[in-house]
Amino acid sequence: MDISTLYLVIGSFGAFLVLFAFVQNQRNAWGNDSFKYDFLNALGSLFLFVYAIYTASIPFIVTNLVWGTLSFIDVVKGKKGQKRKG
Repeated sequence: MDISTLYLVIGSFGAFLVLFAFVQNQRNAWGNDSFKYDFLNALGSLFLFVYAIYTASIPFIVTNLVWGTLSFIDVVKGKKGQKRKG
């Protein structure tokens, strides 16, 4: 597997995670305060951020840096018991 393919897989997996969390939220399976929702958003954004760096897409870098940071903060709050689990 060449490096371009590897980054494509990383980016695609990140997109899958973010979209899966979004679908679960839209179906009311996971709320906005759900730990799973925040965790998948944080992880997916990390993978998308790596892909964005590789492709040198500044708007995509900024979007995923902000998205991932806010999601990571929510994950940390959830681990401290400040958010409901789910």
